[in-house]
Amino acid sequence: MARDLRYGLRGLRQRPGVALAAVLALALGLGANSALYSIVRAVVLAPLPYAEPERLVALWETNAAKGLDQERLSPVNFLDYRSLAAVFSDAAAWWRPEVNLADDAGEPLRVSAVETSSNLFAVLGVRPRLGRSFAFGRALHGNAHEVVISHRLWRGRYGGDPRVLGRPLRLDGVPYTVVGVMPPGFAFPGETDVWQGLTWDLAEHSRGAHFMAAVARLRPGVEASRARTELGALTRRLAAEHPDTNQGWGAVAVPLRQQTAGSSGPALEVLLAAVGLLLLLACANISSLLLALGGARAREVAVRAALGAGRGRLLRQFLTESLLLGALGAAAGLALAAGLLWLVASTRPLDIPRIAEASLDARVLGFSLAATLLSVLLFGLLPAVQMSRPALQGALQLAGRGLAPAGARRRARAAIIVAEVALATMLLVGAGLLVRGFVRLAGQEPGFRPERSVTVNVELPYNLYGDWRRVSQFYGELLDRLAARREVRAAGASSFLPLTPAWRIAYGLPERPAPSAEQEPTAQYVTVAAGYFGAMGIPLLAGRTFDRGDTDRSRPVVVVNRELARLAWPGGQAVGKVLLSRTTNIGPLGRLLTKSHELEVVGVVADVKNHGLAGAVEPAIYFVQTQFPYRNLEVVVCGDAGTARLAAAIRSEVRRLDPALALGAERPLAGILAESTAQARLLMWLMCSLAGLALSLAAVGVYGILAHGVSQRRGELGIRLALGASPTGLRRLVVGEGMLFAVVGLGLGSLAALALSRLLAAFLYGVSTRDSLVFAAAPLLLLAAVFVACDLPARRASRVDPQEALRAGG
Repeated sequence: MARDLRYGLRGLRQRPGVALAAVLALALGLGANSALYSIVRAVVLAPLPYAEPERLVALWETNAAKGLDQERLSPVNFLDYRSLAAVFSDAAAWWRPEVNLADDAGEPLRVSAVETSSNLFAVLGVRPRLGRSFAFGRALHGNAHEVVISHRLWRGRYGGDPRVLGRPLRLDGVPYTVVGVMPPGFAFPGETDVWQGLTWDLAEHSRGAHFMAAVARLRPGVEASRARTELGALTRRLAAEHPDTNQGWGAVAVPLRQQTAGSSGPALEVLLAAVGLLLLLACANISSLLLALGGARAREVAVRAALGAGRGRLLRQFLTESLLLGALGAAAGLALAAGLLWLVASTRPLDIPRIAEASLDARVLGFSLAATLLSVLLFGLLPAVQMSRPALQGALQLAGRGLAPAGARRRARAAIIVAEVALATMLLVGAGLLVRGFVRLAGQEPGFRPERSVTVNVELPYNLYGDWRRVSQFYGELLDRLAARREVRAAGASSFLPLTPAWRIAYGLPERPAPSAEQEPTAQYVTVAAGYFGAMGIPLLAGRTFDRGDTDRSRPVVVVNRELARLAWPGGQAVGKVLLSRTTNIGPLGRLLTKSHELEVVGVVADVKNHGLAGAVEPAIYFVQTQFPYRNLEVVVCGDAGTARLAAAIRSEVRRLDPALALGAERPLAGILAESTAQARLLMWLMCSLAGLALSLAAVGVYGILAHGVSQRRGELGIRLALGASPTGLRRLVVGEGMLFAVVGLGLGSLAALALSRLLAAFLYGVSTRDSLVFAAAPLLLLAAVFVACDLPARRASRVDPQEALRAGG
């Protein structure tokens, strides 16, 4: 083995070009695979950092008639789900208010918080690092105002001082006491920094209000499928007992690891499959290099065999040389993987959960080692087998004469061309489908104009703004001040921005009989300020928008979107019609001040994408904040002064009205729109990059094989010319052989791409997985590249001098 290694190293030094090309191709494939496997392991495969995480499930409610497959829970329904003692050992629920934190440690701060049942940490099996959890006993709520804070907040705001326990602070003006600090890295759910103990009884709420999230722990031995069965039976019973609120509603239990990965998991798995194909293509390229090298070494191998080297000895020598290439490629690939992981961690191109945990740990190194050994077998075995069985007499006599290579070697090279073209076809088709889907998605009309507009979230604490008319007065004065500024062209506010679903609440029509609870129509309820539609550039289609005459003392009015007008009054006029709504409040966030439940439609506005850019437009009812004030609003301004100056204007006017308010970060509307397509855009560009590399590797591989074949057949080509063959005929011969193998590869690759396209179905917006344009354009592009790769050596073949070729073959 030592002699083989020394001989292999000497051979690589003698052929630095071949060695460098092989190492670079392998480093590219192995580096991309190792980096992506590390991310997939951190996001999808690694267990969650909780006790027995495989027993944790997320609970959601569903309503097929309303198209809801993962809706938040009613707090009263949650108590019924928690009572399924046969499947759940316990369950916890929470809702997420955005709160302002104020204390003597610094300026007021907007923090991500949840108000949770007291058993959340017990259900997850995680204990605070300092202090304790909520002291509510077995009750899910209590009267004590206690909070637990994250390790990140403890270090960042309080300097890691252990005396933080017992420290008073105020959340939205309400005094709380810090009783615990969670371990480093714990931020469940999402990026939470403050956990408030629940202070109200879940049982005293409404079954019709769906606003809580929940997690449950399965009993030992119970599968999530059984939990779904039990939940199905329970929800059917609740629908019979409470038809007004529960008819048509179901519930599901989703493994928490699957829920945490979300849509990132399937996207990462698609990319992992793609870089796996790229590694196979790199192996095919290296195999073709080694086969070409084998032709040049035919005389050397024949001499060694004549001197007594057996086939096993030769096979071991060539596999050792391949192993050297694999080791060098793996080392370079790990360096590339480390660089890619650093780039991902520093730029965070997407908000992917747990991506910061991706690293080159022992499991990733094991994966890289296995991938390297497999690659060595893939690219090294076929050339080693071919080179280790020389025809001694033919090799010694014909080596260097430039005659056609042996049939087995020609078949091997043909197989490599077919494999390279097939693999490249799969990646090109996948990239083409994603490009088509992204173009369709990005071309969707969002329904608003995001240019030169910025939004800042404002939340008024309910203990300081308990009077709803004061809430309305604050926002009215704030927007009047903003509209009066020179840099602001229009100002408005909304409880929910476009692309974000609002509260879905039932409504009725007085001219129609009351439907069953299951068939009762729902719409998204949105509170806006009078200038909102102008600030957002949402066109008015009929009637009017809100004005100063719409107050809590006037007739309640609403504006509806075109979709609701179409569904409620098909072919008729919506303006002047009446909607019925029994909703008078939305938790602690909003309150209808008018007494009447009859809402006059005064205007119809254009549809706005309110469930993501890829989602269908849902019916929407817009209330005015002077009649339905809302404590948490997104303040939107537009103007020509730049987003930084516009955001500064909002902050300045808020500080003048209430210096204690902590505001959310400013967000340009154009950035919000871009975020809605960020995952699709990133997946498309990564697949296009991989497809571009695959196209280059395939073209270079085909060129290398044919160029080496032409050099080996120099004598044969000279004889053909001497016997009367034309240069054009020789060129057609070489190109024809290469293109024949390429067409076979295109056919096989297109069939395989049909299977790959099914993995992409979830990421294709408005595009079929068998899109004819993509399945025609991708092979044509690859065929053009292969033709160029074939034509270059064919031109050289057509310029062979017959006399020189015959003398060389001598």
